[in-house]
Formats: sequence, C-alpha cells, structure tokens
Amino acid sequence: QPALAEELGASVLVRNVAGAAGTVGAAEAARAKPDGTTLLLTSMSTVVIQPSFRPSVPYRVASFAPVCLVADAPAVLMTPQSTGLRTIADVAARARAEPGKLPFATGGIGGLGHLAMTALTRAAGIEMNHIPFRGSGDAVAAMQQGSVSMLTAEANLVHQYGLHPIAVFAEKRMPQYPDAPTVREQGYDLAFALWTGLYAPAGTPDAMLDKLDGACGRALRARAVA
Repeated sequence: QPALAEELGASVLVRNVAGAAGTVGAAEAARAKPDGTTLLLTSMSTVVIQPSFRPSVPYRVASFAPVCLVADAPAVLMTPQSTGLRTIADVAARARAEPGKLPFATGGIGGLGHLAMTALTRAAGIEMNHIPFRGSGDAVAAMQQGSVSMLTAEANLVHQYGLHPIAVFAEKRMPQYPDAPTVREQGYDLAFALWTGLYAPAGTPDAMLDKLDGACGRALRARAVA
C-alpha cells in the first residue's frame, strides 16, 4: 500500500472485506464505478474459480479488468508443531484411523486450499473433515487453539506463525523451505499455485489501466515490497 500510493501520487486506502472465499468483497468491487478509484486485490480462486463453482456469485470473470500480477507461489499444507504430523503419510494414517473425523481448515469453500485438499484426499483414498473459515487468518487462529489440525494456504504463514510445512503443492521445493518436500515427492502428482492479482472493474478506461499497471509494477520492484 505505501509503495503503490507513492507511485500513484495519491492516497491508497486498504479495506479488508472477508466472507464467502472472497466473493463478498469481489462483488462489491465489481459494482464499483469503473474510474480506477476502486481496485480489488484478491486470489485467483475468487475471480476465476468461484464464478464457476457457485452459480449464485453475482459477478463473472468478465466483470473485472486485470491490472497486474502481484504474487505467484505454491500452496503449502501446514500444521502446528504440536500435532506431530510431519508427512502426508502421517496425515493419511491418522485419517484412516478415524475416517471423516480429522479436521482440516481452509479459507473458504471453493478456494484453492479447498480444491487442493479435495484432490489430495481423493488421491490418497482418505476422508477428512473440512472446516471452512472466513479467511486464512481465522483458520490459523483455529489451528493455534487446537480445533483444526491442518491448513493449505500461502507459504508465508508457515514462518509467520511457526508452523510445520508438511508438503508443498509444486513441481519443486521452495527455496524458503528447502526441507519441505513437495506433494509429488510424497507420492501424489498434484500441484496448485496461489496467485494474487490487482483488478479494476470492467469498463475502466485503458489509459487508467495502463497507469495502474505501471504503478503496480514499480511498487513491486521497490526493495521494501520485495
């Protein structure tokens, strides 16, 4: 936010709108006046997956004009250190001991974390208890309280909250977590990338989109942001 504000030469106000895997905030942004003063920062699941997953979502992919890609990183399956879960084999064994009871958290139904875990449970032939939250922040809080055992979400949460990375949904290991094996290394050919982008309402003039794109690119190259 500070870097983007500096590049635009204008104030940038951040307002977090949680709920329904990001669709509440996205719907509000889609209804905004297309003049470049209201933008949406969100993950691909909100803009791409949800309109197909939920017919009731009041917007479509075409409701937005893409501005710039902000982040692109694999989803990571993580757990509190206290659970003792260290590998997918550990997870599968515990799930098979109590079918349908082992709880895992996601940031919402139809989000990428939900899809990744659905793919993993099907590939491993196990059943677990999906507990959706309003966002990854609420999911982490629930893990810390002991009500859920796992979360598949952004990698930065691992370091931020002292969690254990069970597996990385990527083709190769992440430099930040070299000891965390990929899901493929643990026997399942799955990869899910979490990318986040900046969008404007459809109909925003091209000149404004170009201005926002340039400012976003320069902000992302700023040392503090990197």
